[in-house]
Amino acid sequence: MKLKISHIKTILLIVFISFLYGFAMHRNKNRVIDDINVEFEKGSNFFMTTNNVVNLLNQKGNKVSKKKKGDIDVQLLEEKLKKHPMVEEAEVYVSIDGKLNTRIKQRDPIGRIKTDKEVFYIDKLGKKMPLSKNYSARVPLVTGNVDTKNFKDVFKLLHFVSKDEFLKKQVIGIKRDKKKEFSLDLRQGNQKVLLGKIDNLENKIYNLKALYKNLILQKKENKYKLLNLKYSNQVVCVKK
Repeated sequence: MKLKISHIKTILLIVFISFLYGFAMHRNKNRVIDDINVEFEKGSNFFMTTNNVVNLLNQKGNKVSKKKKGDIDVQLLEEKLKKHPMVEEAEVYVSIDGKLNTRIKQRDPIGRIKTDKEVFYIDKLGKKMPLSKNYSARVPLVTGNVDTKNFKDVFKLLHFVSKDEFLKKQVIGIKRDKKKEFSLDLRQGNQKVLLGKIDNLENKIYNLKALYKNLILQKKENKYKLLNLKYSNQVVCVKK
């Protein structure tokens, strides 16, 4: 008899806990979103603002802040954010306290491309992205004979520059001529570097670094207007 009473108590306790859990879940789902928290990944660019993200979430009069937690489609909101040309990754989740939390990773441009028809960024993945009214990235400007249908060699050079600390600080401009050869404009010394084709790139940059280090040591970095790296294993310098 005692055993049966014990079983009944256990069952009643389980039922009671289940009721409380169900009640809490129902109440939680019906709770209205009262705030939107936007967090940008550390080190991310500043192309987007918190207001930009909130406006995206509230597109077409569908205000997220007035919705119940249970009616929020987190995956749909993430997909909406990821479609924005400035967004690389997005994460959306609803917290217990009734806040809609959004974590944004913005795309990372490595160069600004200027053609006869348009100006845009190219990011670290080799994809086009528009300019922003909120922020201008300090990246090399690519001009000249730029083929908008094939950025393979342009991207290869920009990617190389973005991964090299010396080039990242020094290269402010890149030009591609009709022969598909490249030249670089350097910040220090205001010099032009003839790079030529995108072949043997590592060796050419190695020669440039060695020369530049020597010029700085001798305080002659402003003495030359042109550094020609087109020829194998040598650098031809032209004085100002």
